[in-house]
Amino acid sequence: MSNSINIHVSHGSKVEDILLEDPDSTSIGDLKAIIHEKFGVPIEAQKLIFKGKTLRKEDELVSEAGIKNNSKIMLLGRKTDPAQDECLKKLDNISESTNTIERKIKKVEQELEGIEKGFLLSELVSESCDKLRKQSLSCNENLMKNLEELDTIVPSATETLVRGKRKTLVVHIQSLMVLTDKLTDRIATASTK
Repeated sequence: MSNSINIHVSHGSKVEDILLEDPDSTSIGDLKAIIHEKFGVPIEAQKLIFKGKTLRKEDELVSEAGIKNNSKIMLLGRKTDPAQDECLKKLDNISESTNTIERKIKKVEQELEGIEKGFLLSELVSESCDKLRKQSLSCNENLMKNLEELDTIVPSATETLVRGKRKTLVVHIQSLMVLTDKLTDRIATASTK
């Protein structure tokens, strides 16, 4: 007859004791399910470390893995937070939109450089500059919409990943807006030549 064992599982600074009634019939998969209940880390996101090795085999018994009474197991993995996941998804969409706008800005800049270097007939410069000015202003307007959408994402103080990504995206969008302003000025200068 098996004796129950007590194991210590640590996740970050949190340590929980888990009592296993029958380690000879409890698998690593069963242990992960218990850990999910205690820590809230989904089973598929869990990585269990015991004596420097990852416990990979879900069907391996706890006793076969060498886990005994008072064994220490380290849990790696992120708790799921539906609100944070939703925020990250919104940030990814805004980031993708911003990258598309950035490609358009680069295209406008390349066309403008061609005009500035005199690669376009002088009678076509005014019309091309007008087209480029409209494209630049459109990019700037879309960047402003992305900033407004970012303002709707208000992460909590604990959502450091969301806060960091949001801040990086805001800085990137602002730098692109400065670039479009400079492009608009350059376009105005090129159209008067």
